[in-house]
Amino acid sequence: MLAKLLIGLLGVTSCLSDTSFTDTTTDIFTASVTTATTSSAAPTPAPTLDQCSCTDKNIWIDVYFLIDSSKAMTSPGFDGATAFVESAVYKMTIGQAVGQQTRVGFITYSATASKNYDLTAFNSADDVIDADLAFDGNSGTNIES
Repeated sequence: MLAKLLIGLLGVTSCLSDTSFTDTTTDIFTASVTTATTSSAAPTPAPTLDQCSCTDKNIWIDVYFLIDSSKAMTSPGFDGATAFVESAVYKMTIGQAVGQQTRVGFITYSATASKNYDLTAFNSADDVIDADLAFDGNSGTNIES
């Protein structure tokens, strides 16, 4: 019977001379089915106490500012870069003490790279602001030094 039904559905009824098919319609009762799902994901753990707070004043890192002082940077561009450094430094706690302090150093580069100040040079943001960084203005830029 299933074979005859499949053949009829495929439109091959003309090949079956001794078989007749009757079109019938059957109403099927439908009902909505609701299923409940539960999530088995673990809850998010509470943060641990040894994490760094997300405020600028509470970070403790070592930062070298690398500033292009080549001719391509231009003197006004160099001044803009140092102004950015000043604004960033005032948001940090600069110092050498253990804990939530940031140590800062400077490297400038053009044809050669120069470490102008290492990480032990500054004890406050004002010390960093008072640092003497000069625009070199050489034509080369050597970022591999």
